[in-house]
Amino acid sequence: MNWRRIIYIAVIIFVAAVIFRNIPDTKLEPPPKLLNQQMILEDFQNLEHPVYDGGEYQPDSIYFHYAYIGDRGDEFYLIMKNDQGTTTLKYVLDRPPSGEIEYKLKNRWQDITLPADRFESYKYEDNKWVSMK
Repeated sequence: MNWRRIIYIAVIIFVAAVIFRNIPDTKLEPPPKLLNQQMILEDFQNLEHPVYDGGEYQPDSIYFHYAYIGDRGDEFYLIMKNDQGTTTLKYVLDRPPSGEIEYKLKNRWQDITLPADRFESYKYEDNKWVSMK
């Protein structure tokens, strides 16, 4: 019996076991759902949305940063109007322990105008959002 052959076979089996043991599981979790711009626009298109205070405010425009992807930490701005002027709301996307991304009101400013050239912006006209490109 050739001991050298047995040692080679044992080493090959050991190396193969180490390689196959370190292969990650093919069962991957799906990536978390992002909150894209279209979802935000659809949500704020509904005039019954609580932010409009029962019809006291009307939507005017929404601003998204050009780098907006809809993930945690992204921001967008909603500008509403009423008889007294405009109100700008700053929302930040967050991922609570439940795992679903949601937006939370961060700031509220009266009569603030954002520079439209720094954002991808949409204007509310004829009950729909229209891009201001």
